[in-house]
Amino acid sequence: MQRWRVPEFFGYQGRAIYLDADQLVFADIRELWRIDQQYPNHKTCAWCTFLRGFPQASVLLVDCEKARLQWPSMKEILEFIVGPGEDENRTRYRTVMNGQLLKEPPQEITVYWNHLNEYVPGETRLLHFTRQSTQPWRNPEHPYTSVWKE
Repeated sequence: MQRWRVPEFFGYQGRAIYLDADQLVFADIRELWRIDQQYPNHKTCAWCTFLRGFPQASVLLVDCEKARLQWPSMKEILEFIVGPGEDENRTRYRTVMNGQLLKEPPQEITVYWNHLNEYVPGETRLLHFTRQSTQPWRNPEHPYTSVWKE
């Protein structure tokens, strides 16, 4: 949940990139840093990839200044997640992780900045190992173990 504290950590100033820890980056990160110029959107405070129409908050470029007015506080997030039942809590958690509590939806960027468990040489900018039990540092049989080792 710490990704949702990024603007606060930066005092709501400047910009920041958030990446999950289970990822490999194959391109110059400056491309991601300037992604707001490639996909301009003056309303939003966040840029990320989408999957099946939903934002994926595991790779984020954040305009921390704009986030001051658009981004929920950690208190608001935690109050939203705690619901009356376990099933509802999971649904609420997914709502948060999909960036749906942001007042302005994130701007969609090219999916090659968050290839989920897929590596395409020359195309993949960021490979995200999402399935914990099969991550290559846990399972040497993973199809991209050699990529991870390199």
